[in-house]
Amino acid sequence: MAKKNQNIDRHIDHFLSYLGIELNRSPNTLSSYQEDLRHFAEYLQENKISLLKLNIQNLDAYLSEHLKKNHYEMSTLARQTSSLRSFLTFLQQNNIIADNPGIYLDSPKLATYFPQSLTVEEVEALFLQAELQGKWQWRDKALLELLYGGGLRISEALNLRIHQVQLDEAWIIPVGKGNKQRLIPLGSQSLDTLKTWITQERLKLNPQSDHVI
Repeated sequence: MAKKNQNIDRHIDHFLSYLGIELNRSPNTLSSYQEDLRHFAEYLQENKISLLKLNIQNLDAYLSEHLKKNHYEMSTLARQTSSLRSFLTFLQQNNIIADNPGIYLDSPKLATYFPQSLTVEEVEALFLQAELQGKWQWRDKALLELLYGGGLRISEALNLRIHQVQLDEAWIIPVGKGNKQRLIPLGSQSLDTLKTWITQERLKLNPQSDHVI
């Protein structure tokens, strides 16, 4: 096996360890990321593309060829695009690559359908993306906790004010349709995330706003 491919395999292993140990991702999530990234590593080796010289054209060509060869559904391709973006962000944050072409990747447009509940793996993927957002990660995690932990609509979450969050009592009081208020209890994880964002991280980034997000 080429040394170049051994290197990317090692980086993939480190990335998966980071997901499993530090972010506590589920075995199913790790398996999906591993499969996606092994295919990507094979493509780089077959086409003699260096990870250090990777560009957006290489990524577009890979995803296009991968879709045609395997006849994937767009939802699967969207997951693979997310896997690549997360992996390349990890590499850049760990100074493995200087530039991250993954930021230019567009997620495939999925067909319109009636709302469905996300799977555990899909929710975990969203939280992983939040973990990789640098100084804004606590804001993004707080938003996800409001949506998936509190069951708020996106408009309710974005309009939520600081005085509507009762950290000591572990509840929030959002204003919904028709200006109706409702009392929503917070689970321990949602409470911890919101407490960290509101009382610590938000004050560093946007202390003047009275919006939670």
